[in-house]
Amino acid sequence: MAIRLMFLLRRAPHLTREEFSRHWLNEHAVLAVQADSERRVRRYCQLHAMDHPTQRAIEADRQTLPADFDGIAEVTFDSIEQMTGGGRVDAFDAVLKEDEKRFIDMSRSMVMIVDEHEINLTTGQPLSQQGHAAPISKGHFARPFRHTGEDGC
Repeated sequence: MAIRLMFLLRRAPHLTREEFSRHWLNEHAVLAVQADSERRVRRYCQLHAMDHPTQRAIEADRQTLPADFDGIAEVTFDSIEQMTGGGRVDAFDAVLKEDEKRFIDMSRSMVMIVDEHEINLTTGQPLSQQGHAAPISKGHFARPFRHTGEDGC
């Protein structure tokens, strides 16, 4: 089963949303790929918030709090052990944490570890209960971090 580390991110106060997104997409992503020398990460997706009237309409309809995050980082690993690197702190974490200080307000952001349960869109049942393999296999992507667009983030 895939383990995901999800970061709900708020930009640093000195940045516009556009500046935040540009740094995250064009600089931080490159660092993330380079820093993962052991290829622990199976998949990395960036979900950038959109400023669209539909967002506010959905919030009103569902009676939710306003979404004030600037994006969500989704980092997929094969296991908790793979995610933690055997409990060692390594260059992977150090390089990314240093760059995060430049564009993320971590004191206002959130992180959580989640496990994925893909649902069969015909039956409404979790695929794992139907004897299917995990929804993402290692061979699904040519190389970690390289999203092919086949199944969305």
